[in-house]
Parts: sequence; C-alpha cells; structure tokens
Amino acid sequence: MKPADQLLAELLPIWQQALGLSRVCHIHPQPDSINVHAAGYRADETEPSVFLKLSRNRPRPYEQELVSARAMQSCGYERTILAHGEAADGIRWLALPWLPHEDFANPTPADLRAAGRTLGELHARTTGYTGAEMRRFTLQRELDRQLTKVETSHPVLHAEMQARIDRLRAASGGWEAYEASLPQCLLHGDFGWRNLVRVPTGGLQLIDFEHSALGPNWMDFGKVLDGELADPQDRAVFLAGYAEAFEGALPPLAEHYFWGLRLWQGLAILQYCSVYPDDQFRAFGERMLIRFDEQFGGPLAGKPL
Repeated sequence: MKPADQLLAELLPIWQQALGLSRVCHIHPQPDSINVHAAGYRADETEPSVFLKLSRNRPRPYEQELVSARAMQSCGYERTILAHGEAADGIRWLALPWLPHEDFANPTPADLRAAGRTLGELHARTTGYTGAEMRRFTLQRELDRQLTKVETSHPVLHAEMQARIDRLRAASGGWEAYEASLPQCLLHGDFGWRNLVRVPTGGLQLIDFEHSALGPNWMDFGKVLDGELADPQDRAVFLAGYAEAFEGALPPLAEHYFWGLRLWQGLAILQYCSVYPDDQFRAFGERMLIRFDEQFGGPLAGKPL
C-alpha cells in the first residue's frame, strides 16, 4: 500500500487546480489505514481551509458521503462538499470546508440535551425524504445482512445469532408494523460522541456520514444507548433534547425494538472485530449479547457483565 505522504504528493496537482491549494499536510495518521485525512492550505494561509478525506478501494463510504450531502441539502440541512474525485489505484477523495472544532467529551446535562437536539434536527428535517440513491435500512434487513457475513466464516456464531433473532421475533411478534409507525429519515449510521464535535459558535455538528442510509429513526441509536448513554439519567436528558426537534408526538422506542438493535449492533461489532481486531470494541459488542441472553436465555447467560 502506497505511503500516505507519497499519495498526497501525487494528488496535490489535482487539488491545486480544483481547489487552489498550495500544500497539504497529513493529519490523524494511522499505520496501514485504508483511510487518509489531510489538511489543505491555500497560498499564504497559516490555518487550513480544506479538509481532505481519502479512501482506498472503498467506494461505498465515498458514495454515501456524496448522496447524503445531496439529501441533506435538499432538505435544508447544511452539508457542503467542495469537490470530489477518483484517482488511480482505487483512490477516492472528498474535499470539505475545514471545520475548527473540539471533541465532544465530558458532556454536561445541557450538552447532552443539545446533542439529542442535534441528532433530532437531522432526523426531523429529513423525515419523508425518498431519494432513490440512498440505501434503505430496516432492522430485519440489516440483521439478515450481518448474518450472511458470518454464515460461512463463523458458523457457530451464525447459528447462535439466528436462534436469538428467532427468539426475539417470537416474543415480540416482529417489528415491521412498529417500524412503519416511525419517522423514516436520513440516518447518520455511526452516531456517537466521536462523530459529534463542538464548533466555535458554541453549537454542535455531526461529521462523517460514510455509513448513512434512510430508515426508521431509532436505528441511529443502536450503539449509543448502550455506550455513551448507558446511564439512565444521561439517556433521559439526551432523549428529551431529541424529542424537542420533532415539535410533536414521537413514537417511543419500544423495548422489543431496542433488543433487536442490540442484536444487530452486537453482531456487526463482532464481525467488524474479526476483520479489524479491537479487544475493547469486541468486548462492548459481547456485552450487548450478554444482556440479551440474560433477558431471554442463551449461550452467554450467566457470563459476568
């Protein structure tokens, strides 16, 4: 795989012509990463003005960033992509306005409410969008997709997960009718604190839409409710801010659907970690399945949380 600095140097003439950049600087370096991030500077600038996002041989994230930006713009939600393109060796790149920001960390109750409102505004503004270019999510479709990924590589996990899904469907009667009652909107697809930043105006902004899709609003809560919002008080404050954005009745998150989200995300995390080893993230996914098995019975019942 070509080193990031060499790749940036080769692409600089393209960005000089398309964006007027005079130099670029590799940022957030990750050894052997398939993604490369860079800051772009125009002549005499001491601060960057362009954020460059490159992916190697991964067309879907690139395409989802583009189509989600068009969807948000058509719904009156600000999302600007300055330029984009494809280069040799499967390289795809996006150029976005540079966004000075701070990480969203150690949130106060007011911060949590604002974070909920930020996600709620995305969902509320895009409810009803039907662009044909966007992927469509339903819980069953995503469960089936994750099951397919592990059917041959991890047959034991596949059998255990199929049994869990069947058990939940039998207990709940399925979730298709419930999904039909929910706002159908643009999902961020990877919502969590790492994709939420504080901007100089004092507000919050969502970043990184490479996993975006259209689907039922609660599908954006698959990881965060057991992660950053595991504390019931934090969760309640966040959801209060989220509901404010809808200015009306919002169907509550049904318990059976929450368990389905846990199955989906737990399986997705285990599958991801089998390709990109991450012990901490894998343990998080396993905890989701442990909770399910403690509730409904299963192979992980009794394992310490």
